Amino acid sequence: MSDKWDIMIAVKKHGVILEKTEIEFENSGVLNPAVYQDGNTLHMFYQAVRDGDFSCIGYCKLDGPLKVIERAVKPKFWKEYIRNLQDHIVMMPKFKHQNSHIGAGCPPIETEYGWLIIYHSAQYAPKGYIYHACAALLDLNNPLKLIGRLKTPLFSPTEIWEKEGYVSNIVFPSGTALFGEDLYIYYGTADSRVAVASVNMNELLQKLKKQ
Repeated sequence: MSDKWDIMIAVKKHGVILEKTEIEFENSGVLNPAVYQDGNTLHMFYQAVRDGDFSCIGYCKLDGPLKVIERAVKPKFWKEYIRNLQDHIVMMPKFKHQNSHIGAGCPPIETEYGWLIIYHSAQYAPKGYIYHACAALLDLNNPLKLIGRLKTPLFSPTEIWEKEGYVSNIVFPSGTALFGEDLYIYYGTADSRVAVASVNMNELLQKLKKQ
């Protein structure tokens, strides 16, 4: 007996549009594209990897969905950026749940009190790393100025689907949506699934203001 989930959706694969080159910054691979559409023009930013597993961001422009018409073959911006990386650091690891490192997560959210950022932290533990979701508030006019950040994780791996998977003990926030006063946070779990959590936006902001 046929099931509705057995119905196949026609998907057309158009093939590879970018490959690694012999240029130093992308001589190992190109992957993980992000795309911004402006009418018929697409701006693509992608992860460019050079030998030694060092990554930076590459850029190309497309006319329509498939035709690459411009490609930055030498990202001077990133060389200068890395050379002056210290000038761009917003936060450094500070608390126990950040004893390995912290890193980006969801896109910043503009609020009346500042830029709300939901980011990730990695905690080194005897049985391996534990990844947490964290929150901080940055000044609207000067995002390099920290207003406050939570001293404990916003949430951590507690459920079975967060504690067990391809890589265990990971919650990795990467997207948000606001419905009323509830901020929904979409995150990867154990490198295996996508899950969602929510928090009252006003309560979170008030707590961050007092940190």
